[in-house]
Amino acid sequence: MRARGQRKAQFVTAVSGCNQPQCNLVQHPDFGETVLGVMVAKDGAQLDTDAIASAAGQSLARFKHPRKLVILDELPRNPMSKVQKNLLLDQFSGTFVQ
Repeated sequence: MRARGQRKAQFVTAVSGCNQPQCNLVQHPDFGETVLGVMVAKDGAQLDTDAIASAAGQSLARFKHPRKLVILDELPRNPMSKVQKNLLLDQFSGTFVQ
């Protein structure tokens, strides 16, 4: 999982009001790699993944759209409070593999 996606993450934040978006590349059997959006909702916020996905079409190129959006309670972090993307990769690496 490579951390491409600052613009995609900013888009998700602006549209949904989530406070911790992560857009990363995961393996896909047809495309090689594809975008997976992982986010944490702000306190009391209800995230609508369908609305986020449809709004992506208005401001991002099609190949930048997250193929799947996942909502977590919290992101895995190290003692320095940085997101542990390797743990996210381990958790979601088989998402698109058949």
